[in-house]
Amino acid sequence: MDKSDSKLSETVELSTTVYAEISQQGVDYDVEPPNKVAKQMYDSSVSSGDYEQSPYDVASDREYLPTCKARSTRYRTDSVYKETMKKKYVEKYRGNEQYRIQTQKRCAKHYTTDEQYKAATQKMSRVRSKTKYATDEQHRAVVRRKSVVKYATNQKHRTDVCKRSTDKYKTDANLRAQIKQKAAEQYKTKQMERSELDHVIDEFRVRCQEGPEYVCSVCTRLSFSTQVKKCVTSKYQTVLRDLCINENHLHKCTEECLSPCQLATGPTGSLWICPTCDRYLTSGKIPLQAWCNKFELDSVPEELSNLNTLEEQLIALTIPFMKVVPLRKENNLE
Repeated sequence: MDKSDSKLSETVELSTTVYAEISQQGVDYDVEPPNKVAKQMYDSSVSSGDYEQSPYDVASDREYLPTCKARSTRYRTDSVYKETMKKKYVEKYRGNEQYRIQTQKRCAKHYTTDEQYKAATQKMSRVRSKTKYATDEQHRAVVRRKSVVKYATNQKHRTDVCKRSTDKYKTDANLRAQIKQKAAEQYKTKQMERSELDHVIDEFRVRCQEGPEYVCSVCTRLSFSTQVKKCVTSKYQTVLRDLCINENHLHKCTEECLSPCQLATGPTGSLWICPTCDRYLTSGKIPLQAWCNKFELDSVPEELSNLNTLEEQLIALTIPFMKVVPLRKENNLE
């Protein structure tokens, strides 16, 4: 069964479950006429057009009501009958457009008007989401990728996640112990790995692949990932925040960005700050090398933006160079 069939099966199962709950409700036949009771139950559970032939054409009201209850009881107890009915409604949902539209409208109406149905739907959706996340590896990868993008682009979501994690760490002793134990194990593992020469060489090669791609939002200097940290603007004074923090190097997704956006998940997807600027702003001072102290770099003119290496060397005011030569070893030196 493919993804579309699975979704249809979930919709049919949810609709049938709600129908079974409605059918379990007690009905006082002495208070309401049988014909009126049957019509109310029929209208609330099955809209017109669900069957090729209406039950009223083949059975009386007193015969129809027990039949509904019998079918709902059988659906809950007979697994073979349950799968047969689900398959039947899936095929009908797929092939009958009018029935599909009616089912969608009926489910939407129930969801907005019936609180019990809404709660049951949300509970069932959570259970199915957790089960699918635990069993479907492809779905799990998609969810994780979307979560990373949402955390990087949605400031409110990022703040809520950090707050929930902090509150849970403070209140849950078991979680706190697990995190501390995991951190100790990771530290021990890294210490053992660093003692091995091959691991040190591999780690050096990995670090060489990453350049100074992180821009400080205050002094606009390029740094490595270990030389900066996330810029939490809320802990600074409003005046200093508006004056010193520069968001020109922060990528903001537009309609032209692909999903998921690589720039949003990379260094340009967040604001960074170096320890020196962070210390100044925390103490209520303007950093000495802040861009607002007339250290802002002008944009490169269009005529100079596409020069090659030789052309850049020809117009450069200062040409840096380096020469490497072997030193002569004296005989009297060891």
